Amino acid sequence: MLVWFLRGRVKGRAVFPVASAVLLPGAIANLLDGITALRQPSLPAGPVSLAARNVSGVLAAFGYPLTGAALKLGNAFDFFSLWAAVLMAFGVAAAGDVPTRRALIGTLAAWVCFRLVVSVAVGGGA
Repeated sequence: MLVWFLRGRVKGRAVFPVASAVLLPGAIANLLDGITALRQPSLPAGPVSLAARNVSGVLAAFGYPLTGAALKLGNAFDFFSLWAAVLMAFGVAAAGDVPTRRALIGTLAAWVCFRLVVSVAVGGGA
């Protein structure tokens, strides 16, 4: 649908490789959660994020902690979801004959809208 919205033409054989590449960051996030869960002596009863998921947490894990307004902005964005959106943008450009700039802008705008709907209307999650 995003290719159609950005006025591209879908190449049918390229859809499944792009979809599988976009699912990779979520799989890596789940793998990191699994590794973190195995290293814990006991798990909490409620839902909890075991590994760092937001941009601030990932940068802090690599030794680059954010402070101030950058910390608030980094806490607002899920790193693995952003990574998947960037992969999707390049996939839309390749699989849909859409210029790369238009694909990046359109896909990231759609991603921001999706994140806003999820965080505001639904109350967090995904």
